[in-house]
Amino acid sequence: MASAPGGRGEAEPWPLPIRIDLSDTSPDGKAETASEALRARPGVAVFVADGAKGQQTIAVSACGDLRAFVGGRLRGEGPRADLSDVTTSIEACECGSGFEADLACDEVARVRTPEAAALAAGQRAACFVHLDPESEAPACRVIDEYRTLKGSDPATLIGPFAARSHAEHWAAMLDGEFELCRKPSLLMMQPRAEACQYKDMGLCPAPCDGSERMEIYRARVRSALAFDGAAFEAERGRLRSAITESATSMDFEQAGILKKRLGALDAARSAGIGWVTTMDRFRVLAVMPSVKRGWVRIVLHDSGATRLLADVRAGAALADKAAVDVVESGLRRMAREPAGFGPGEADRVALVARHARSSRRTRGSLIAIWRDHGVGCSDSLDWGVDLSDHQRSDLMRAVRRLGGRSGDRPIGRQDGRKGEDEPNPPGANAVPGSPTPPRSGDDGTTA
Repeated sequence: MASAPGGRGEAEPWPLPIRIDLSDTSPDGKAETASEALRARPGVAVFVADGAKGQQTIAVSACGDLRAFVGGRLRGEGPRADLSDVTTSIEACECGSGFEADLACDEVARVRTPEAAALAAGQRAACFVHLDPESEAPACRVIDEYRTLKGSDPATLIGPFAARSHAEHWAAMLDGEFELCRKPSLLMMQPRAEACQYKDMGLCPAPCDGSERMEIYRARVRSALAFDGAAFEAERGRLRSAITESATSMDFEQAGILKKRLGALDAARSAGIGWVTTMDRFRVLAVMPSVKRGWVRIVLHDSGATRLLADVRAGAALADKAAVDVVESGLRRMAREPAGFGPGEADRVALVARHARSSRRTRGSLIAIWRDHGVGCSDSLDWGVDLSDHQRSDLMRAVRRLGGRSGDRPIGRQDGRKGEDEPNPPGANAVPGSPTPPRSGDDGTTA
């Protein structure tokens, strides 16, 4: 098993086994020297300079081709600064995929260049909808500032969304679908508040003025939290079928009502919506090429923590079964670690989500393995550490495909076409309440 530091409670960055000393090399020769020592592989490069207080890190970068990227920076190619005059050494590591390179770069940058890492986090920031059924006034609130997440309960955070507008549309959709309070200031005064216009419009049962008991309202809030991206797509499909049936039976009034509901859902739809869930359930398995030829690298992300679990020999007998054992063992280890969610965890979720939402066709796969809320699942499963049957199947298929032992194509959108008006059509194994079927992630490699 190959492991790497990262995630919760670890101070050391990702290992950088490649060291290139350029201290005695002229600026004109540094690019050639570094290029000769590096291969054209995805990886992370750290540029180091000698300073008055010892060695100082100038830059930490992930790239798809170490040889070309480092050589280019030392030659001053492109719009970026020429680093040849100040760089005295290069530290680097090869990665099997762009996903792993981004993960490694994030780990290294957090320790070596924290200010630059914070800037990068801001550029890829994800947005969330906060909804706490146990709060005094449960209502949707959009969060786009990581600083406000410190100490948050991940079970009350819905996301990740690529933009604030996407989170706002999702919050508005939940308000309408589950009749949630749009005026939390009034809910704070329940049951003696004067209800707002939404009660008169028939869009809110008004727990604020005592017309509805708070325990009933809180139950609806919990249902809204469980309404993830897969349930959202399943409800859209159900409404479309119901509209067709109503129109066929000449019940145009009912068809109009259903069409209005469908329109409200469509307004909340955005790319990658199938990956939306609460952060305590946001668990993603990456099955990527390893830096070792013929091996598969397995990376597990659980809420805000990411672990490089192991390399599995793809062509070996029972390799797919070994991959399942590795993942479930990793889930058990991570389940014993203290959970928490703050700015660092939100940044890691944003990194994973960016690859999950990518439409690039790559050799690797990202598989959603969050809990299915018991829908269509065996009661014997421990959803903290066990994979469901369809999750095991997806994992084993991804391992076989990377090992070249089957004709399987990438998991997800296999023919590169879109479904009817859908940016990411759900697959055949989607059931209401289950995670969106896994799809190819942006692993930065070519077949």
